[in-house]
Amino acid sequence: MSSIYTTNIFQKFQGEILRIPSCNAVHIQQEGDKSTYLVKQLVMKTNGEKRLKDYRVIWNGSDKVSCICGLFGFNGYLCRHAMVVLFVVGVYEIPSHYILKRWTRDAKIVDICNGVEDSGPEFVVKCFSDLRADSIKLAEEGSISKERYKATKAFLKDALIKVTSMNKVPVTVPKKNSKEANLVT
Repeated sequence: MSSIYTTNIFQKFQGEILRIPSCNAVHIQQEGDKSTYLVKQLVMKTNGEKRLKDYRVIWNGSDKVSCICGLFGFNGYLCRHAMVVLFVVGVYEIPSHYILKRWTRDAKIVDICNGVEDSGPEFVVKCFSDLRADSIKLAEEGSISKERYKATKAFLKDALIKVTSMNKVPVTVPKKNSKEANLVT
């Protein structure tokens, strides 16, 4: 995978690979071609305490695997839980549809959101996906500490006001004493 993925994505993917030994898959249900596995992962807490965490993974019997953790949907590469199930069912290579072209070394960078197109369903879907990926990164960084959270929250509030005002749509910002004061509207 190091020759396929970009360096950044490969490092993240490698983090999943390195955690595979902490996982164990147990087949729990069969419905036709669909198999359900319970993947137990040994998790080390910051205080040194160990505990098991369960993840439900579904294998469709041919080439589709789906984990409850949703890592593939959020980040675009398979999680350790799904890969453990792939190994259990005898699949030792990542199926090609789980290698997103945008994360590969030979992907051509075509940024439709900054291109000539500025409307239509493809434009909206690609821009939404791009913004969602950036939002997730922002949420990850913003949730590390109280200070970062407050800065991120203020930034999001300001950004929403700025973006919605571009369409001349009034934005209501809740008062501090409101029950919804923590929401950006």
